[in-house]
Amino acid sequence: MKFEGFTQYTKKPNTISCGTLFTKQVELPFSIERKRTLRVWLPEDYDGKKRFPVFYFSDGQNIVDRYTSAYGDWELDDRIHEYIELGHQGVIIVGLDCPIEVELRTAEYLPYLEDNKLLSMKHKPYGDELADFFVNEIKTLIDETFLTKRDREFRGFGGSSMGGLFSFYIVNKYPNVFGMSLSFSPAFIFHRKRYADNYIKSIAHNNVRIAFYCGGEGRLEKKILSSSIYWYKKLLHYGFKNENVNLIINKESPHNEKSWSKYVIPSLLFLLKNY
Repeated sequence: MKFEGFTQYTKKPNTISCGTLFTKQVELPFSIERKRTLRVWLPEDYDGKKRFPVFYFSDGQNIVDRYTSAYGDWELDDRIHEYIELGHQGVIIVGLDCPIEVELRTAEYLPYLEDNKLLSMKHKPYGDELADFFVNEIKTLIDETFLTKRDREFRGFGGSSMGGLFSFYIVNKYPNVFGMSLSFSPAFIFHRKRYADNYIKSIAHNNVRIAFYCGGEGRLEKKILSSSIYWYKKLLHYGFKNENVNLIINKESPHNEKSWSKYVIPSLLFLLKNY
């Protein structure tokens, strides 16, 4: 299969065990590191005839190939293969690589908020600009190039840590575009609890489904777990339907891709439970 503007990824070695990965270079005009790789992984049952659900991911370099990742990959090719083996249609995975500079990545996935704890950040947060870019540029490109299901209920966003925070934010900024958030170890620790209450009140009636996961091993993951439980309870308190919000906890798991990968399938089963 060929897709205009995209190149099939054939670099060796790689750890892609199934499906097909395509890449394209894109430019983010609002970022210091402007040139990025956009990665589109097509499941093994993509036949050029039927349309597929789509999940967009932060940290695109980590979705399917250990050799392009910094700390390990999500092994989403294996997880979606297992999901198909359970009798479900596959899912298209779209990932945009993050900045190389760590502090720039933090700024990229963090929406600008007056109540932000990071008052002395090296870079001003520009998560809003990234969210707009995903909706106005990347989503449009993907829908025009690949056979995607166009209803919001079949379009989700996923990520972990800062990417998990961004996943939660973009879906609730654009609930008319995205119907699902896969938010793993989300970095809610960057926001004060007072902000959480005010923000959650403002999104309480968004009809989106959210799959949270948190571990509990290590100082960072323990802090993230505590804040995630707080946000989860507040979501339910202020009006989110219980059947639309799920929280999986494994207190023995650390903050890494290997841990996150284990909970992709149960989260997909929850998010796409009516499909």
